[in-house]
Amino acid sequence: MDSAEILARRGNWAVVQIPSRAFAALAAQGDTFFNLADGIRRGIAACTDGTPKEELIYALAEMESSLAWYADVLQVRGSDLPWYPQDG
Repeated sequence: MDSAEILARRGNWAVVQIPSRAFAALAAQGDTFFNLADGIRRGIAACTDGTPKEELIYALAEMESSLAWYADVLQVRGSDLPWYPQDG
């Protein structure tokens, strides 16, 4: 089994490179990922008037922050992002 290289850590998140993969992975602790999914789930359930609820706003902010950090880590290493800048 290949060993993943930990490129960076921040709180419950890590950027890891698996040797057989072209792009690094963004890894989250299971409870952190669960809480994000739960926040989205609860936010969707609360959207009766089409207005984003606090849980959705928080979950999106956490995901965007983690993606920005991931992009920074890859940029420092000179690695490409697995998406085009206009995609995200």
